[in-house]
Order: sequence, then C-alpha cells, then structure tokens
Amino acid sequence: MFECRVVVQRLPDKWMRSKKICVCSTCERLCLSSADLRKHLRIHTGERPFACHTCDSRFGTSSQLNTHERTHTGERPFKCDFCGVRFKHKVSLQLHSRWHTGERPFACTNCDQRFYNKDTLKSHQLSHTGERPYACDTCGATFKVAGSLRDHVRTHTGEKPFVCQTCNAKFARSNTLKTHMRRHTGERPFVCAVCNLTFTQIGHLTVHMRTHTGEKPFECETCKRKFASAEQCKRHMRTHSGEKPFACEICGFRCAIRHSLTYHMRTHTGEKPYVCNECDLCFAQNCQLRSHMRTHTGEKPFQCTMCSLKFSNKMTLTNHIRTHTGEKPYVCTVCNLRFAQTSSLVSHMGTHGCKREKTFACTTCPRKLSTRYDLKVHMRSHYRDEKTVCEVCKVELSGLSSLKIHMRRHTGERPYVCSTCNARFSTSSYLKYHQLIHTGEKPFACATCGARFLRAAKLKVHQRIHSGEKPHVCSTCKKRFSSLYKAKLHARIHTGEKPFACPMCHRRFHFRQTVKMHMSTHTCTNEKLFACQMCSSKFTHRFSLKVHILRLHSGKKRPNQCTMCNYRSFTRSQLAIHMRVHTGEKPFACTMCDSKFSLKSSLTVHMRTHTGEKPYECTACGSKFTQSVHLIRHTSKCKIVERDPE
Repeated sequence: MFECRVVVQRLPDKWMRSKKICVCSTCERLCLSSADLRKHLRIHTGERPFACHTCDSRFGTSSQLNTHERTHTGERPFKCDFCGVRFKHKVSLQLHSRWHTGERPFACTNCDQRFYNKDTLKSHQLSHTGERPYACDTCGATFKVAGSLRDHVRTHTGEKPFVCQTCNAKFARSNTLKTHMRRHTGERPFVCAVCNLTFTQIGHLTVHMRTHTGEKPFECETCKRKFASAEQCKRHMRTHSGEKPFACEICGFRCAIRHSLTYHMRTHTGEKPYVCNECDLCFAQNCQLRSHMRTHTGEKPFQCTMCSLKFSNKMTLTNHIRTHTGEKPYVCTVCNLRFAQTSSLVSHMGTHGCKREKTFACTTCPRKLSTRYDLKVHMRSHYRDEKTVCEVCKVELSGLSSLKIHMRRHTGERPYVCSTCNARFSTSSYLKYHQLIHTGEKPFACATCGARFLRAAKLKVHQRIHSGEKPHVCSTCKKRFSSLYKAKLHARIHTGEKPFACPMCHRRFHFRQTVKMHMSTHTCTNEKLFACQMCSSKFTHRFSLKVHILRLHSGKKRPNQCTMCNYRSFTRSQLAIHMRVHTGEKPFACTMCDSKFSLKSSLTVHMRTHTGEKPYECTACGSKFTQSVHLIRHTSKCKIVERDPE
C-alpha cells in the first residue's frame, strides 16, 4: 500500500503559502494536493483508468486521453501567432514559439551554450562528462540517453512499430514517423526568423541558420575545411578515405551517402514516391520534383549576371553562362574539339567509333550498359506493366509511362518548358535537343563533308547521301528512301491519307507544305516573297524558288532522259509523267463518267464539273472558280468600286 503523509509547509511563493503538500512514500515526490498525488501514484501502480474509444489505448490521466484523441480527430487547437502553424499539444507550441522569439532559457554551466528545451541541455551536458551510461547488449555500443539505446536495439531486431496510416510505411522511431507524416500533410513547422524559409525538421533549420550566421563548427581533420553540419563533414571525410559504406544488394553498386543508395534502389524497384499535384508526373527524388514544379509555376530563381536572363535550374544557368564566356571545358581526346557540356562530348565521341566501356550490368539479363542512366532505362523493360491500349486511337503501348507520354498527343499537354524562350515540349528529350539551339552546339559531325547536326539520327540520314544507301522501301511501288520519314510521307500517296486540312475551304492535303502553298490562293495577294539571289526572278513559294535554282543556276545536267525523245528531267517522277505522252497511259479514271486522265490534278479539276464544287473564291466580289489559275486571272481584273450613298 502507498501511504499519503500530509505535511504543512510554508513556501516562498505567496500564491502557494496556504497549500498543503502531499509526499509520495515511494519516491518522496512532492504533490500540491491529494488529487495530484493520486494521479502520481498511477505511475507506480500502472493503473490506467481512461480508455480511448477508437483504439482501446489506456491512459493514467484524462488530459493524456484528450491529447491522444487528437491523433484520431486531427484537431490542432494551439496556433502559432507568428506563422499560423497549428499544434496538438500546448508544449509543442511553446517550443515552436522559441524559434520565432529566439528564446533559449536553458543554459549549460560548462560552456555557456543555451538551448530551447531541457532535454537538449541534458544531452549536451553529457558531452562534457563523456558519460554514456546506456550500453547495447548485442554490439556494446554506448549511448547518452535511454531513448537512443532503445532506437538502436531495433536495428538489431528489425522491429518497426510505428506505421504511417496513409501509405503503410513502417519506422523504428516515432519521430521518424512524425517527420514522414509531414510529406503527406505538407506541414513545415520550423520557420527561419531571418528569411522565413520553412523546414520539416528542427535539425534542418539549425543547419540552415548557419548560412545566415556563417558558423561552421565542424572541421575536416585532413584538409581543415569547415562545415555547417556534422553530416556534411562526415560525408566530406569519405572523399579522403575513399570509403563507400553503402552497397546495393542487387547489383553491388556502392556509394558514400545513404540517400544516394536510396535513390539508386529506386532504379531497381521503379518506385517514384514524389508526385506532382498539377500533372501527376512521378519522380524518384524530391529535388527532381522541385525542379519540375517550376515548369508549372514559371519560377526562374537563377539569373544570368551578364544578360539578365533567368533560368529554372542552376545547371542550365551554368551552361548558359558559357555562351557568354565561350568556355568549353570538355575536350575530345581524338580530334581536340571542345564542348560546353559533357553530354555533347559523349555524343560526339560516338562519331569516332569510341564506345564507352559497358560497366553497368543488368541483374535480370546478361546485358551491360555504358552509363547508369542507360541501365536505369533498360531496367524499366523488366518492370513494365502488361500491354496498355490508348482509349482514343487504340494504339498498343508497353507500360503506363509510355501511355502517359502518348496521351499528350491527344491532350496537347507539353509539361517541359525551355527556360530561355518558354517553348514547351511533350518529353524531356525534345526539350534537351531544343536547348542545343540556344547554346549553338552541333555535336555530330559528318566525317566526309564536315556538316554538323544536333542529333545523331540526322547525321545518320545525311551520311546516306554519300553512301547512296536507301534502306526504306515502299511496299506498294518498291520506291526506296534514305529516311523512314520520307517513306511515311510517300505512303500517303497510295493510302490516300490527307491529314492536313485548309482552315478556309476544308480541302485536305498529303503534306503540310502543300497546305501552305494552297493557302495563298485564298489570300489572293500573289505576293512574291522568295527572290532568287542570282537573277531578278521572284516566286510565291519557296519550293518554286528551289526548282528555279536547280533548273537554271545549278549547272547540273538533268540526269533522267526519255528513251523515246530528247526530253530530260531532274527527277524520275517527272520522267514517269512524261512517258505517258508516248504510251498514252491514263491511269486516273473518273468514277462518274468514262473520262480518263494522265495526271491526278486533271482528274481533280474534272470532278468539279460533276460536283459543282468551286473552292476558290474572290474575297472582293464573291465570285467562285474551279481552278486557282482562274481566280488569279480574275483578281487581276476585279475592281469593286464603293458607291457613294445617295
């Protein structure tokens, strides 16, 4: 039984002089009343009469129960007057407020350092005595406080009793769970009093404050370099020792920093825990998400001091500054050509046939890759989902990521923004190639004629001009092409596909350039913007100028000669059309009458005699015509004179 001895004691404080002090017979603690003593005695008896109705947890006092129930309700009744952050506990608010006021009421008697709370002071004082009274029975490691030992023991047992209710992640320490929960809630309760930057952990704020004070208390023993945090100093020390204590269990990759291993493991698991709230893109690293978010906000915090251009990331600024300084620090060891970016040098080395050593091995298949990024991309092929089908165009794609990129063709979404000119792109690779336009780099050079290109694919197609190679064959007419793009354009002649429509008359065309030429028939300006530099001739279309130069100024002999007359042509298609004069072939037949034509354009004009279609309209008088040449002839004579009102 526990006894209660009532003692009358005069206290120095006026407001407590009439109180009766109760003493615990077990630990001799003083309590202000018998009610307080009863609460205290529950510590010794283990009695917990107050039960939570939600999770059946039990507590020794009603106030503890009330505080606990806020974990279920989410209630945060205590609000900071400085920054508006809310807390579940009053003591948490009191500790937080000291970051705003700068109050540090707990002073060390040995070194005059001051602290925000008593526990931090107690832990600090042990650094003077060197005392570490708590020892691990498994490995012998010693600790200053019992809580540190308890957390350490879980590294041996693997116990993780603290579970996130949102994502089911498990943790060995309660404060690690508390910090993790702020990822979901967005709470950043620790505020810098100087620049108002917010942090999720008090330690991060402490390190950040040293950027304002300039304090660097941690020194490297080898090179005497100083650091703001012990972790930064520890990491730096590994550059001297070469130590890489963190190893990947899957591929053997080793690194000096723990979070580098965490990021690396995601290349195997495919995990991307950081999600953009705007476009649902996922990222493996928080810094990647922060950089991506600037594409939505338009924020450009990095400014060039020479031309005032702003950029969304520091690396882009560094590359941009080299356009002013002319610095090209990366040198080709074969031809001594210099580059401003490492990626340009790596791409250029491929033109010499220099292949990088393939040191990164896939753990799933025998394949090896030359870069860690290539390995990362390759590993996705093993972790892809089953085939997915686009609901709009029914195209089958491999993996959800491919489907997400493909859907941007339909939605028009372009999340990647150029920090220089604000041009937008649907993929990061398109943006990367576009940025070379601003730097002026063309890393791919033709070994035969010296022509330079932005992309390796462009160089490969160009080299076929010298080799004469035409690997792409039309399955219908067996005509050959040097590039797949040209073969696809040609195929539209056979399939009848006309994806480009005139916005004024809705007439459709095989090629985009044909639409541009057609649009001039509606404007009726007949303005000749393209002038020949060798003579005074001018042309409405760039293509007409190109043909003009080829025929009259190039000095080239027409290579294609008719076998039945002296006619020569620049192209085989022109010769094929000419041959119909001799053979009498008329392959284009009218479906409404028996007329046949040697040219498709003649059939098109003829069909309008049946349909009554007159697509060419004079904007001045409204007259309509079946052929553009008739409209051009009409507009030169059409003069509408506005009548004076009577």
